[in-house]
Amino acid sequence: MDDRQQVSAEQAAGLVVIQVDEIPQEIAELTMADPDHVDCQRLLTDQAASCPPERWARVALDDIGGAQGQFIWRAVLGLRLASRSAPGHVAGWRIAEQTPTWIRLEAAGWLIAGEILVHLDDEHLSLVTALRYRRRLAAYVWGALQGFHGRVAPSLLRETYVAIGPAA
Repeated sequence: MDDRQQVSAEQAAGLVVIQVDEIPQEIAELTMADPDHVDCQRLLTDQAASCPPERWARVALDDIGGAQGQFIWRAVLGLRLASRSAPGHVAGWRIAEQTPTWIRLEAAGWLIAGEILVHLDDEHLSLVTALRYRRRLAAYVWGALQGFHGRVAPSLLRETYVAIGPAA
């Protein structure tokens, strides 16, 4: 590990990410109605507004999530994603809507429909995953992935914050 990687790992280890049991109403209103699964991870920071939500999403999903994310989304969850560099998309997910404080990405496939929301406020960088099962099998597939997702999502937020840097 070179010095840059070591500093980044040390920086990431000191960042606090919490999984929110009850998603704040202002965030819940931005995601799909009545999802079969929804979770919200929040990185505590006063620097979230230092860059637009689309940049946070691109670094998190394209750069940090990379090939591993693509494999899970496409091969395991069966999502039909555009090419990673397609206009109007982030990591193949369609940009459904965005404002200066949030971006909502959507994708669907034969098994599930999903949304990823990146939301910024004065104290948090939030990442929301919302899923609607399109087949009964989806509950079993997601059930097998949920623990992995719960471990990876906080790391994804930390690594994204380090990659972009405070006060970007």
